[in-house]
Amino acid sequence: MDKKLENVKITDYSTYAVERRKGGSGDSAKILHSHSFKVGDIEYTFLAKGHTQWIFKTDTVTFEYYTNEVKGRVYNNLVKSSLVTKDKNGETVIRGDRSYKRILRQPS
Repeated sequence: MDKKLENVKITDYSTYAVERRKGGSGDSAKILHSHSFKVGDIEYTFLAKGHTQWIFKTDTVTFEYYTNEVKGRVYNNLVKSSLVTKDKNGETVIRGDRSYKRILRQPS
């Protein structure tokens, strides 16, 4: 069952590539990245194409998430379609590549 946080601010945001770029170079906007952010001391994660930050510290966000446990560690996974971001002026904004990536690129 999904849980929901409403009108919260993040305290940290980071990304890292989970795929290699073809031939070791190229556009990192097309490869899959893990995005993570914190609300207080709790970390939330999601996978998306590109390294563009979806949420800034000045934003207010509402989102749904679900938890799963892997090897004793609990992960809070963002439901990307539920993310609503409002900038510091209260305007709804959409950042990042919201398209779906079906297949991971295999390392060469």
